[in-house]
Amino acid sequence: MASTADKLVADYLRSLESELRGLPRARRKELVQEISEHIAEAREGLDPGDEASVRTILDRLGDPAEIAAAERPAVAGRAGWREIVALILLPIGGIIVPVLGWVVGA
Repeated sequence: MASTADKLVADYLRSLESELRGLPRARRKELVQEISEHIAEAREGLDPGDEASVRTILDRLGDPAEIAAAERPAVAGRAGWREIVALILLPIGGIIVPVLGWVVGA
């Protein structure tokens, strides 16, 4: 029967796995493995059932959602209608009215 400390670790790793869903499987597996090994190393000198120490270890690692957010690439915002119109008008304005068209488009 698993101790409460073991259940805490299992829940943490399950939550981390869930938060990392958007990443490629290989990277997700690698991260969960690294964190699992880190937890195991940190628990080596502790009493296996020491719940308070395990909670401290997990708190130091941080929230699984924050770990996952740090691993995801930043997503750029979508271009608005003004940006799209400017991109269309810049070349057109540069051809029709070489200098003035470009300035108006910009």
